[in-house]
Amino acid sequence: MYGTYGNMYCTHGNMYCTHENMNGTYGYMYCTHGNMYSTHGNMYCTPGNMYCTHGHMYCNHGNIHCTNGNIRCTHGNIHCTHGNMYCTHGNMYCTYGNMYGTYGNMYYTHGNMYCTRGNMYCTHGNIHCTHGNIHCSHGNIHCTHGNMYCTYGNMYGTSGNMYCTHENMYCTHRNMYCTHGNIHCAHGNMHCTPGNIHCAHGNIQ
Repeated sequence: MYGTYGNMYCTHGNMYCTHENMNGTYGYMYCTHGNMYSTHGNMYCTPGNMYCTHGHMYCNHGNIHCTNGNIRCTHGNIHCTHGNMYCTHGNMYCTYGNMYGTYGNMYYTHGNMYCTRGNMYCTHGNIHCTHGNIHCSHGNIHCTHGNMYCTYGNMYGTSGNMYCTHENMYCTHRNMYCTHGNIHCAHGNMHCTPGNIHCAHGNIQ
């Protein structure tokens, strides 16, 4: 499925990508009250945007690539199982929804991840943030049996919590900020070299 200098619209329906790729180049992919499925295939957005409103994005044994564009999910969820999410020179927005990464990884390079009133779950996978930032407002970041890496970037948790269970948080050359929230690290470690951990009106446990 290719959208070059054009747009793909899905209203009250679904987009399926099985063993093939979904490419949006210089265009947009809109999914309203529907879902985007990628099974053993990939979703590419270069440089364009993916919008998912009141729907979900599913990635199973495939990848979601966003280069010089944005991925926006409002009142919906992003599920990535046995696959990866890449955001390079772009942003990923999740508002009133959740991001799930199971047996996969999330990569943010020169881009940002925004999670507002939602949650980000990373199970048996890793979150990599290089030269970018992770913003979590009124939501939570859960990392179970995985790691959070923030290199030359920052992690912000405002009125939310960061949970790291059985694994580690790494913050290199940058800072970790927690305002009106907590940082929980159970059976793991917090590494900050050379950087700082700031916790205002919250706790580090």
